[in-house]
Amino acid sequence: MAAFTLAEASRLANDGEIHLAILLVSHALREPHHASNTELLKKRASLYQRLELYQYALTDLTRAAMLDQCDAACYIARSQCYRSLGMDQRTLIEYATMLKLDPTRANTYYSRGLVRDGVRCCLYTLEQCCPHQPPRPTRSFALCVCDARNE
Repeated sequence: MAAFTLAEASRLANDGEIHLAILLVSHALREPHHASNTELLKKRASLYQRLELYQYALTDLTRAAMLDQCDAACYIARSQCYRSLGMDQRTLIEYATMLKLDPTRANTYYSRGLVRDGVRCCLYTLEQCCPHQPPRPTRSFALCVCDARNE
């Protein structure tokens, strides 16, 4: 049933019926055996994101992340929501969590660098606001742009 719901919701969204797709997924999530389905939660969150309803998307993504704390896709989507809401410090926290789960994601290092550059944040500021320790940079990435700013 969940696979059918996901496929049907995708078809509806592709046809421009995003609100109807949200209703379909919401109805499926009301069923006790689907209430903890992270794929349905992530699907509804992506539909909310398409409508720029980022707070609703964050609610679903947070619930999905609580159910499966190792699902990097939840943190990627949450970082996109926080970024869209202009919450750059929260975006950096999500990137730190993603990199803790999978330190090989080159695109996450790149995206984190763009956010840091935009908010003029440094590694030390991130450590102060984030309960997670940021991962160490790999040899192939120059991650900290702070050295150029410490004049």
